[in-house]
Formats: sequence, structure tokens, C-alpha cells
Amino acid sequence: MPLRADATNPKARTAHGRIIAKDIIREAHLKSIKAAGDFRKTAKDARSEAGRWFGGFWMGVAPAIPARALLGVLAAF
Repeated sequence: MPLRADATNPKARTAHGRIIAKDIIREAHLKSIKAAGDFRKTAKDARSEAGRWFGGFWMGVAPAIPARALLGVLAAF
């Protein structure tokens, strides 16, 4: 079990304790960078999926609008 650098650990006040604290901070930083990368990838996947759903919907609706307008014009005459 790694030594924790906190107030209850007497080695936390020594040079060795400072090294341990730096290692703990470095490890936490690396974990946060990895989590940010995972979050970025998940967000990109979500945007792609939303684009497929939203784009698919509008690609079906877009041709219907001019067709209805044309039918409306023809029905007026």
C-alpha cells in the first residue's frame, strides 16, 4: 500500500513524504488527463450519433417541404 502524504502520516513532513506527495499528485494528474480523453471521445461519439439522427430526420423532411408547396400552388389553381 503506498504511503499517503497527509497530516496523520509522520513521513509527510519529511523530504521522502514530499516525494510521495508529488507522486500522488502526478498520478492524479495522469488519471484526470486520461478521464478527459475518455470524455472527449465519448462526446465525439455522441455528437456523431446525434448528427446521424438529426441529419436523417431533416434529409427526410427537406424534400417534403417543396413538394407540399408545389401541391399547394397546384391546388390553388
